[in-house]
Amino acid sequence: WPRAYHAGFSHGLNCAESSNFATPDWLPWGRMSVEAYRDSPGTRRPCFTHEALLITLACKARCLPPHVSCWVEPELRRLIEDEEAQLQQLRL
Repeated sequence: WPRAYHAGFSHGLNCAESSNFATPDWLPWGRMSVEAYRDSPGTRRPCFTHEALLITLACKARCLPPHVSCWVEPELRRLIEDEEAQLQQLRL
C-alpha cells in the first residue's frame, strides 16, 4: 500500500510472511496512488483494488467506529463521482 506501513518476516528459503496496514487517514493516499497509476500509461497495475477496499468498508459501515466512517464517506463519494464521470465519457 503506497505510503502505508509494511512489516515482513522471512525465514529460510521457503517461509515468508508480510503484513500491510494503514490507518483510516491513509484512504486519500490510496486514492491518489490509484489516480497516479491510471494517469501513467505503461506503469504497473496496482496490487490491490482501492475501490474494493472502500466498498468493503462501506458494507461494514455499521460496525465501524465513527472516526473511521468519517474517512470512508468522502472517499466513497469521490469514487462514485469518478465512476459517473467515466460513464459519462463513455456515452459521448
